[in-house]
Amino acid sequence: MTDSESDKERHSVAIAPWERQSPDWRFARRHSGEWRSRETSPVDSSPNLTGCPNNGGVLSPASCNSSNLVRNVGKPYTAYNMPRPKHRQEIEIKLRVQDVDALRSRLKRLRARETTPRTHESNTLYDTPRHDLSRRGQLIRLRIEQPASTLGKRRPKQDTAAVLTYKGPPLLSRKARKAGRKPNLRSHFKIRDEAEVSVAQANELARILRALGLHPVFRYEKFRTTYALPDVRGLNVELDETPVGIYLELEGPVAGIDRAAHLLGYARKDYMTDTYGSLYLAACRRRGRKPGDMLFPPTKKLR
Repeated sequence: MTDSESDKERHSVAIAPWERQSPDWRFARRHSGEWRSRETSPVDSSPNLTGCPNNGGVLSPASCNSSNLVRNVGKPYTAYNMPRPKHRQEIEIKLRVQDVDALRSRLKRLRARETTPRTHESNTLYDTPRHDLSRRGQLIRLRIEQPASTLGKRRPKQDTAAVLTYKGPPLLSRKARKAGRKPNLRSHFKIRDEAEVSVAQANELARILRALGLHPVFRYEKFRTTYALPDVRGLNVELDETPVGIYLELEGPVAGIDRAAHLLGYARKDYMTDTYGSLYLAACRRRGRKPGDMLFPPTKKLR
């Protein structure tokens, strides 16, 4: 055995098959050589697993929890170890709110917990000059958030943090069209692939999007307050105040959405899968107004 082979064997880490399926193991493997543990010094027994302590030669998923990893700034990102944006399947519906005071009273009776206080959201959708993303049912959105309690009380920073979101076309409608069949009961829900990433400089990201041929096509605002119901796990109850009305968005598993809607006094016939853009266009047609951006009057932002 050569010296190099001996070194490889000495630095090898035994990984059980079930551990290779662990999300934390995949995270550590993806960021190998790039991260070190917050709780321990960088491991010296495996140059490829600097983010995970070596526990007796067997890698423990608990020791490789992604929350215990911080970036090793001594090793730059490469195309193979750059962190990936959060990606998930979004399942949601909207519900029209006729009496917001009655809704808040019901939330209180249900012991709903406010998880995110009232927040002002400024959203900008980007697309190509030919609206290629919109025609494919896709969306690129840049969102800037600010607590409503601080709105108008301080000057915004020159450049601020934001969230960049990609949404794919609605999954059920796409599959139904390909299969040539009618949508099933799940067509009551809007289901899309979604990926999000937080960015530190919204203005710089906007410049990048423009350089890639994407331009702002629609701006819309809303105030959002997010709640959680104690008896419905994994569900966000989001109360949205918009220039075209007040809506509830329920986001989470299908069973959770159904249960929460029932508790809040709604039925499936009340479910809506419209976007805020489509609701705004419909409101403009009803009022005989030319569509523009869906923005509040200045006085609304001070309340």
